[in-house]
Amino acid sequence: MLAYSVKRMPVAAGVCAVLVALAACGPLGLPRTGNMHRISAVTTRAVAAGLPPATFVGLTPPHSPPSAAGRLAMYSAATGKRLRFLTAHRGAFNPVMSADGRTVAFERGTGPCAQTIDGVPTTGGRARVLIPMRFSGSRPVVPSSPTYSADGKYLGYLTTGCSWSSHDVIHVRNLRTGRELTGPGYLPERAVFINGDRQIAFADGGALVVVGIPTFARHAFQPPRGCQYVLTAGTETKLIAAMQCGARQAASIVAISTRTFTITKTLFRPTRCRSCLDVSLAATDPSAILVATDNPCLPVPGAIYVIRGQTARLVLSRSALDLPYEIVW
Repeated sequence: MLAYSVKRMPVAAGVCAVLVALAACGPLGLPRTGNMHRISAVTTRAVAAGLPPATFVGLTPPHSPPSAAGRLAMYSAATGKRLRFLTAHRGAFNPVMSADGRTVAFERGTGPCAQTIDGVPTTGGRARVLIPMRFSGSRPVVPSSPTYSADGKYLGYLTTGCSWSSHDVIHVRNLRTGRELTGPGYLPERAVFINGDRQIAFADGGALVVVGIPTFARHAFQPPRGCQYVLTAGTETKLIAAMQCGARQAASIVAISTRTFTITKTLFRPTRCRSCLDVSLAATDPSAILVATDNPCLPVPGAIYVIRGQTARLVLSRSALDLPYEIVW
């Protein structure tokens, strides 16, 4: 996957290096955790109301039987027990939930320079291709980084040609008409539609990047001096970012104005212990944050939990190698 693989590497590296601080001790009172799990943006009425979700979707653990690893499955948020598989085959990654909670879109790799964006019903059923792989002459053009708008109207995604000289293209597909807007630019995982679907925001190169639609003009907004944004999450009106600062990579989760793109509030600032983390914002409520943490260097328990204010509710904790990963709810 030549150019495609190379362009995705900085995102993965940034995620793994991410902030550093949310897990193990300090206000959370949780054990130090191991092996990183990404979290995608999710919206449910239960979470918006401050209630724990009944279920979440994730990929089966790497150490599951070979027939199960890398498959999408539904899990109980109360016990962590796998309830049912959503996909029949391995090769799924980077899932995202549709606005109505009925579909999970995900990247499905089938080999070098071979990938599609597929969708599967959350109630179970056959997966289908949403965005096929295309070709420019004889060269594959690979889709990736799906993201749904909060109102369910649009699906954003990236295409990258499988060659060193290829260019990234951002696509915004109207799910009702099938029409697409396209423009040059990069779209990483965990991008967020904001401001009535007129913009897409994401963290890139330490800055908050906002891409306008339909012009696809790109504007970068810098964090406070000595800091960098690592991850974004949210809805079209609520945007948060994970931020790290200083030589010690002190971490915090901050709310960002979708009008001025400046920090309006620090939502959570963990202390002392460090670990990788990823965040997801519940609909309409910036204080309900779904978090998975772990430390990629230590074979000790990982954890998935919800943070409200300075309080963490543990969803489940077990060996990081046995945790579902890339979770969405």
